[in-house]
Amino acid sequence: MVITEFIYSKKYVALVFLLLFTAGLASQLGNITIDTRDEGFFHDDDPALIGYNDFRERFGQDEIFIIALQPEKGLNKEFFNTLYQIHQELEASVPYIDDIKSLVNGRVVRADLDTLYVEDLVETPPQTDEEVARIKELIDHFPLYENMLVSRDRSTVSIIIKALAIKELSSDDLLAGFDQEPGQAGNDGDRYLSNSESLEITKAIQTVIKKYQGSDLKVFFTGTPAVVAELQMSIERDLSLIMPLSMLLIIFFLTLLYWRISGVVYPLLVVVLSMLATFGFMALVGIPITKSVLSFVPP
Repeated sequence: MVITEFIYSKKYVALVFLLLFTAGLASQLGNITIDTRDEGFFHDDDPALIGYNDFRERFGQDEIFIIALQPEKGLNKEFFNTLYQIHQELEASVPYIDDIKSLVNGRVVRADLDTLYVEDLVETPPQTDEEVARIKELIDHFPLYENMLVSRDRSTVSIIIKALAIKELSSDDLLAGFDQEPGQAGNDGDRYLSNSESLEITKAIQTVIKKYQGSDLKVFFTGTPAVVAELQMSIERDLSLIMPLSMLLIIFFLTLLYWRISGVVYPLLVVVLSMLATFGFMALVGIPITKSVLSFVPP
């Protein structure tokens, strides 16, 4: 009651303070982030997340990007040349890559007397039909290729991209977590790939494969990180559409209910300022928009 009386007696000062405070929080909206990863459901000190981070540090990333290629004319010379070009371009242009697997660098192990040789399946693009026939023979000879890098009916070839589990640290950060055990929580959350970096990888891959999509070659792209990145892009598109439409619906029903300007402006002002302050505060303290947070956003 005392606080209410004080605010009422200083209503103009309180209003100016409220607007300035909200404007200060709203100025941080440009720093807000979206995190649609499953890790976003856990706190940094959660034992499950610590255990998962320890697994990633020991064994690497467990999520992969998959590109499926379906050549209309099968595994011929032109397709192997295209596959080689795609593989080389992905290696050169996609960031945060740990490994790329395809028929291009599929391992061929052979023995010559007492020497063991390990070579790539397609070291250079085949130039003759005889070279293509040799590659097909090797594919048939090594069963590990089947249903992993090439389908059983040889109609689909896959490229498997594994992203880095832990980003390379800069020289300033090399000793930052020296005393921490692997997977220990701390200020090292940025060591792992974020949503924005998964999105960067996804866009880089899509840029490459888009150039080769055509009637003679069907290209499909999937994988858990790609789905997460697509979910983030969908959320950004939906928010940019849903929020204005929600405001219009609120204005429409308030107009029907009160039939006067003050009955529309005052409730709408409370809603808008509250949302700006909430999202601005989230950006200020580093709380990302997650799938759980979105469930509380009014439709």
